[in-house]
Amino acid sequence: MALPRRGPREGEAGFSLVELMVAFMMLAVVMAALAPAFYGTLRAAAVSDQRSQATQLAVEATEQMRSMPYGEVGYQTVPAYCTGQDPVILARPGRLDSLPATVAEGPVSYSVERCVYWVDSSIPGDTEAYKQTQVTVSWAGQAGPASVSQTSALYPGGQGPYQGPAGGATTTTTTTLPQLDNGPLSCSAAADSGDPSAYVDVSWPTPSGSTPSYYVVYYTASDPGGSPISGWTPHTTSPDVYGTTVELSVGAATTYWFQVEAVYGSQYSAPSSTCTATTSGPADTVSYTSAAQAQALDLQLGGDTASYELTNPPTQATNDGSGSNAPVVAQPTVAVPGADSFFSASAATQIAEANTDGTSYACAGVLSNGGSLGGGSSTSPCTTSGNAGGGVQINLLGLPGVGSAVGSIVGGLTLQFDAATSWATSAAGGSSFSGSASLPNGTVTVTPLGLAPVTLPLGLSSPLNGPTDLVKALTAAMSADPAVSALAAPLQSALSQAVSITGDYQVQNGATFTTTAIHIQLLASAGTGDVAISTVGPNTEATTPAPCTVDSLVVNPSSGPNGTGVALTDSGQLADESSFSLTVNIGSDCSDVTVGYAPSGCTPGASGCPTQFAEVTGSGGTLYGTAGTSSTVWSVGTTTFTVFTGSPPAEYSPLTQQQVILCTEKGDSGQC
Repeated sequence: MALPRRGPREGEAGFSLVELMVAFMMLAVVMAALAPAFYGTLRAAAVSDQRSQATQLAVEATEQMRSMPYGEVGYQTVPAYCTGQDPVILARPGRLDSLPATVAEGPVSYSVERCVYWVDSSIPGDTEAYKQTQVTVSWAGQAGPASVSQTSALYPGGQGPYQGPAGGATTTTTTTLPQLDNGPLSCSAAADSGDPSAYVDVSWPTPSGSTPSYYVVYYTASDPGGSPISGWTPHTTSPDVYGTTVELSVGAATTYWFQVEAVYGSQYSAPSSTCTATTSGPADTVSYTSAAQAQALDLQLGGDTASYELTNPPTQATNDGSGSNAPVVAQPTVAVPGADSFFSASAATQIAEANTDGTSYACAGVLSNGGSLGGGSSTSPCTTSGNAGGGVQINLLGLPGVGSAVGSIVGGLTLQFDAATSWATSAAGGSSFSGSASLPNGTVTVTPLGLAPVTLPLGLSSPLNGPTDLVKALTAAMSADPAVSALAAPLQSALSQAVSITGDYQVQNGATFTTTAIHIQLLASAGTGDVAISTVGPNTEATTPAPCTVDSLVVNPSSGPNGTGVALTDSGQLADESSFSLTVNIGSDCSDVTVGYAPSGCTPGASGCPTQFAEVTGSGGTLYGTAGTSSTVWSVGTTTFTVFTGSPPAEYSPLTQQQVILCTEKGDSGQC
C-alpha cells in the first residue's frame, strides 16, 4: 500500500529560488548605495594619516634646524622655493645644503622644503634680530596635492631682551633653566708653547659670595657668537675642576672658545664671558681647480652650410692650483662664408683666465676692423678700444627660415652694433658667478616695401641690464617712428613665430656659468647662433685634512681607592669599572679611534699578544671610553695602553702609557 505524501511542516518551509534572487538583488542595491560612503571613509582615513605624517615631518624638520648651531642655520645657495624676503645666506655650505629634499613613508613620497629668513625687531635700526624657519611638507594625496607648513622663531639668546618682529605683535617664549648669578664673570685662555701643541691653559676669577662645589669648562671649535656654549652642538665639557685654572687638551692648529660655569650643588651659574685661544700644529690645506673658456662666434643656423663654428677652438684656460694666473688671449679671424649673408663682422678677441685661488674669468667680443678687447684679472666688464661703428651686422631677412616669414612685410631688416662683448667670472671654488654683456650703439635698419630704408636707435643700455628681448626692442623702436610704426605689430607677430633673439643671455648649468652677448634661436629648425660667449667653471675646492694627530692619552684614576693602583676584586676583576676610564685627545681628522691594552711583557696589537680594544666615543677633541668591564680580568702587574686609529686598527706610535695595577681589595697578592 502506498504511503501518503507528506507536505512540509509549519515553519520548515524554505526559500524558493525566486525569493533568493530577489533578496540578493536587494542586497546588491543596498551595497551599491553604501559603497561610496565606505570608500569615502577609507579615503578620509588615508588623507588624515598622510596629513598626520606630514605634520610630524614638519615638526621634525623644524626641531632639526633648532638643534643646529645658530650660525649654521642657513644656506650658501638658497633654494628656488625660498621666495621670502631676506633669506639667511652663509659664506660656506651649511648643513641645510645637504639635507634630503624628499622623505618616503610607505608608498607616499613627501617633499620637505626648509627656508630660513632674517627678521627685524621692533626697535628701529635693529635689523636681522633673529631667524625665522619655515618648513613646508607637500605630497600627492588621494584627494589631490596637499601640504602643511610650520613657522618658528629661532633666537640665539644672549643678545638682550627679545623685542618681537618689526611692525607686529607676535611674541615668542623661551624657557631656560634657573641660573645663579654668582658665577665667574670672565675667563682667560692661553695656548701652550710648542709646535704642534694641543694644550690650552684656562683660568678665571673666584666668584664673590659662597664657594662653588666645583667648576665646569665648556669649549667648542665653532664661534658661539656670544651665546652660551652649553647650548651648542658640538661642544665638549671638561671634567669637574676644583680650582680656578685647568689645562685642557684640545685639537692642534684650531681656534677654541671657552666659557666657565660654577656649580653649587645641582645648580649652575650663568656662564662667564667667552675667552679664546688658538693652538699650533699642522692645519688643513685647501686647493683649487678652475677653468674658463671664451669664444667669439658659434653659428649653427643652417643656410648654404649646414653648421659651422667660425672661431674654433675656443680659447681655454685651466688651473690645478699650481699653474699661471696669466690670461690666455687669442684674436681669431672672423670669416663668414660669402654665400651666407645673414651675418658679418670684422675682428674678434677671446680671453680666458683661470687662477690658483679658484677664481676664473672669461671675456669674448666681436668688433669692427681694428678693434680690440681688454680684460682679465678683474671682475669688471671687458673694455673695448679702437672700435669704429659697424662691428656686428645681422641681416634678419637672410636668416634661414626667418626671411620667408617677414619678407612680405618689409623689404629689409638689419640689426647693427659697434661691438658685441660678454664677460663672466666665478668666485673661489665656484661659490658664486656674475657677468654681463654689452651691445653699444645698437640700431635697426628697416626698409619698407618700395620705400627708402629707415635707421632707428634701439635704446639699449650699455652694458645691458640683464636678458633683453631684441625682437621687442626693434619693434618698440619702430613703433616710435611714424614712418614705420604701422609695420611694428605685424613684424613682431611674424618674428615671434620664427626666431628668438636675446641679448645678455645667461645660463647656469650646474657648476658652469655662461654669458652670451647675442643668442639666436630659430624656432622652426632649432638652429642656434651665439655671438661673444664667455664661460667659467667648473671651479672646485678641495680640503686635504692635516695628518691625524693624537695629542694625549690619559688613564684615570692613576690610583685606586685604597692605595696606589686600580682596585681589583679578590678574583682579579675590576672592582668598579666606571671608575677606570680613558681620555684621548685627537685631531678632527682622525677616525675610528680605539685604545688597545695588553698585559705587561707584550706590545698591544703585536702578533701573539692578547690585545683587547676599548672603543672611544665622539669625533675630534676629547674622546672618552672605558678600558674594561666588570667581566674583564686584570692581572696584578703592568698593563700597557696604545692608541690605534683607522680600520683595521693601525698603531699610532709612539704614544703609549703604562698603567701599573698593584693592589686587590681582598687577598694577599699585591694587597695595598
